[in-house]
Amino acid sequence: MAPTPKGTAKHLYEVVTADPHLVSFRDHCQRPDNLEDQPLEVDLEDHVSFWRKMGEHKGSEPHGLHNGHFKAGVASNLLACCDTIFCSIPFATGFVPAQWCHLLNFASEKKPGKIWVDLMRTIQMMNSELQANNKRVGKSAIAYAEQYNLIPKGQHRSCKCHQAINLALTKHLTWDLLHCQCRPVGWISNNAKSCFDCPVDGHH
Repeated sequence: MAPTPKGTAKHLYEVVTADPHLVSFRDHCQRPDNLEDQPLEVDLEDHVSFWRKMGEHKGSEPHGLHNGHFKAGVASNLLACCDTIFCSIPFATGFVPAQWCHLLNFASEKKPGKIWVDLMRTIQMMNSELQANNKRVGKSAIAYAEQYNLIPKGQHRSCKCHQAINLALTKHLTWDLLHCQCRPVGWISNNAKSCFDCPVDGHH
């Protein structure tokens, strides 16, 4: 049997089902009832607005076009329309362009001149179009969750009326309460991902 071509929805499904952790995550995810479908799509106004705000000098995976190409492209109505269509196709069909499957691991310095491995940050650079669509998915997901009141109370970023400072205040009040009650507590400060410096605090 011939192998499934890379970049197709079937190939992506095979990759997901081959990973036991992803299968476990999928099995535990349940969609709430009575939610309306809201198909993702990219319109011309959204596309132009997005790339006008995007920084031209941000890096991307080298197999595709650079951010600067798309930023310059919105100056032409014809090019902007073509790019909008190309960005909409993956949302409408589930098709994954082959060049989106390339990722580039890049080690950057946390501190200038410090090139020791444990003092560097590893980031993944991806195709510019893929990165743009990922941001659209995230923005749409948050808007959808806010519309149906699906945002948990513990969420303190990326949402309306939620601020990271509230998390800091909650943490302080929690410690004060535990201190007053003389209760034992453990504190875990875990760097969730090597490319991020934001610790995840857990209290037990």
